[in-house]
Amino acid sequence: MTERPHWSDPVHLIAFGFGAGGSLVAPGTMGSVLAFPFWLLLRNLSPIVYLGLLDLLFALGVWARGTRSGSP
Repeated sequence: MTERPHWSDPVHLIAFGFGAGGSLVAPGTMGSVLAFPFWLLLRNLSPIVYLGLLDLLFALGVWARGTRSGSP
């Protein structure tokens, strides 16, 4: 059995999409619901800034997953 995430740990929160990935019902859908408000905030940015932020957030998620995962 895998260890349950520690929700008080900021890295776990990032790795699990602020808890959306830990949802027992449709975690992918919950992630989309969580992402929608962020998209609303970012949609009016210039394409370069928008893509830069997406790259940064993607890298942050990959780092958090790798930090808290037992496998590569």
